[in-house]
Amino acid sequence: PQNPDDLLFTKSTFFHARSAFVLTCKTPLLNRPLFRGQASGILFTGSNDYRIAVNASSLRSANGALIFQTWGSGTLTVNGSVTNILGSNIEKHGPGKLVLRGLNSNASGTATLIAGGILSINSNGSLGNNATGSAITLNGGTLEADTTASSIALNNAGANNRNITVGLAGGTLDVVGGNNLTVSGVISSTTSGVSNFYAAPLTLGSASTNGSFTLNGTNTYTGGTILRGGTVEVQSAAALGSTAAASNNFVQFTGGSLRYGSGITTDYSQRIRYSSSTVSINTNGNNVTFASGIDYTNTAGLTKLGAGTLSLNGTNTYSGGTTVTTGTLAANNRNALGTGSVTISSGAALTTGVANVQTGAFTSTGNFTLNGASAGTVTLGTGTNLSLTGGTWFYTAGDQFIGTATSIFSISGVTLDLTGIAQGTYTLASGFNASGTAASFAGYTFSDPSYFANLELTGGTLSLTVVPEPSTYAMGILGLLGLLVLARNHRRRAMQ
Repeated sequence: PQNPDDLLFTKSTFFHARSAFVLTCKTPLLNRPLFRGQASGILFTGSNDYRIAVNASSLRSANGALIFQTWGSGTLTVNGSVTNILGSNIEKHGPGKLVLRGLNSNASGTATLIAGGILSINSNGSLGNNATGSAITLNGGTLEADTTASSIALNNAGANNRNITVGLAGGTLDVVGGNNLTVSGVISSTTSGVSNFYAAPLTLGSASTNGSFTLNGTNTYTGGTILRGGTVEVQSAAALGSTAAASNNFVQFTGGSLRYGSGITTDYSQRIRYSSSTVSINTNGNNVTFASGIDYTNTAGLTKLGAGTLSLNGTNTYSGGTTVTTGTLAANNRNALGTGSVTISSGAALTTGVANVQTGAFTSTGNFTLNGASAGTVTLGTGTNLSLTGGTWFYTAGDQFIGTATSIFSISGVTLDLTGIAQGTYTLASGFNASGTAASFAGYTFSDPSYFANLELTGGTLSLTVVPEPSTYAMGILGLLGLLVLARNHRRRAMQ
């Protein structure tokens, strides 16, 4: 080196970290590249962490891509500026982890390739100049956003706006640190050079995700989306890729959840497939309709989160049950609730828009309405039970829970809203096993304050009789007797 404090490599360089190690460049490298060659780089192996601290200097490749090969279980960290003065790419290969810390200045038109392992950043600038920046290709690797200090937005003023391409090996975006990663560029996919071949999926999150994602772009990728960890908020109708219902354009839940952005109501029902964890939908104040069925390949149930209403209009065959945690779930098909138990949490609501909804066990501490203004029934599966322990049942004449000889019910702490209900006897539950059933209501709401409700449990049938209050009967009888006396006195005076 011309300067004795410079460290100059003329070929690709190999480091084997047998112990923790720090390589520090103390003075600026001026315009001399740290690496020379057509494709210079660092090959890192070993089980210990290794750090290259570049102080007020640059780590450069003069004539080709700056390649990081990380094959050890330790982490390679570069603290400082990474510069590609000739507009070449930064590439990350190997299953290990590379951490880039600093505001890097690779030129406009360059790109970052993550072809294996994890590339971790803590700012948008870690991937290149904020004003122009570089596009990203995920081809078997993970881009991890460390948001410990603050949320990260992948965007810039350049033509590519931090666009992301998902290669044939697929790719992952992940978040740690507890804050949010926003992607504003277009996410696309490629099947370049391969005919009759599906694009690979984009995975959002991991088992160790700590944070959330926001997807703003009108994305065009077609390989499907795997929601593996964290919450993914969609801010456009095409945030989860092409809106076409192609067979490979699935949305799969394996640990993550989906949240709708303000004003977004995209129907994903036909695309939700292969989920091994709960299909978790947060409507976030929107009213969203799933017109098609969520199919049998989803085996861990559905959970409704957030304010607003999710309407299930299709014939759903998913298994694992249905939970309404917040907001309203509208079951508008007799098979809308798939198979398995139904649970309504306190403060949440279930409405049914058809006459007979099929469910497994039915447990509610929230509010529910069966078929709105018309009579509705809920038929429980064999051996499943009914438990109502809070909230309000907005009753319509003819509403009924139907059990089996192996089902029992337990009702307590529920307010029965009988607004609009006339005098008469109504069956609330039938077909249950008489042994073990119990029922009582916390209170009743009537249109006519003079009404009174009498609850009767006979065998496995629960009936309700609505009549005027006993005092009303007494007053009525007294009034009638008074009229008879007046009429009798009137006749006597007429005869005198």
